[in-house]
Amino acid sequence: MLCELTGHMRFKKDWDKTLKYYYNLISETYCYNILISSRIPWFIKDEEGNETYYDDGPGTIAPVHMWNESIRVLKPDITEKDDNIDHWNGKEYAESHFVSGHFMFSSNQFFKKIIPDPRVTFFGEEHTFALRAWTNDFRIFVLKESVLFHLGKTPEYNKATELNNTNWRKFELAKGPSFNNRNTYKDILMGKEYGSLAAKDKESYLEYLEALGFDYRLLA
Repeated sequence: MLCELTGHMRFKKDWDKTLKYYYNLISETYCYNILISSRIPWFIKDEEGNETYYDDGPGTIAPVHMWNESIRVLKPDITEKDDNIDHWNGKEYAESHFVSGHFMFSSNQFFKKIIPDPRVTFFGEEHTFALRAWTNDFRIFVLKESVLFHLGKTPEYNKATELNNTNWRKFELAKGPSFNNRNTYKDILMGKEYGSLAAKDKESYLEYLEALGFDYRLLA
């Protein structure tokens, strides 16, 4: 499983058994390779170290919610999909077309084949990861049941850790201009590149756009 720094995570009891159960259950229905990934609930930590957990339920991680969030961050003027509908169809899991940096769970073959792209960091990597996974015969699913919590970066937390004194521009300048090529993720999404760090080929790229319900070439 790939997730953010474990110091910022709190895992629920039997999280590993839960993920394995759903992975095997989904695999019985779909002939593709399976990838489980979604946004996760959060917790906060006060100055005394006390932790409070917030779990808003499956509506926050539904595929349509991830679609709206992921597409609108690229194209804010697009009309949102209706997220008041039950898109689970009576199941405990649902197919999605996006991954979340919060966590991804799959077989070791996924992490061998869909490696991190060193050119795309801190923005766009979720979109390109999903594109690459889907075009390489992985199918992405979200679960109703959450298995872990992510640390919320509240103003109090930022103040305590002095994160509020660090902004993206300072970080980018410190790393140099080659740290993040901001056009790379767009080139990949728009089908200007194919291969191991992009869509597998043009045919699978166009199939993904159709399944996704959005044409990334409109980002031009």
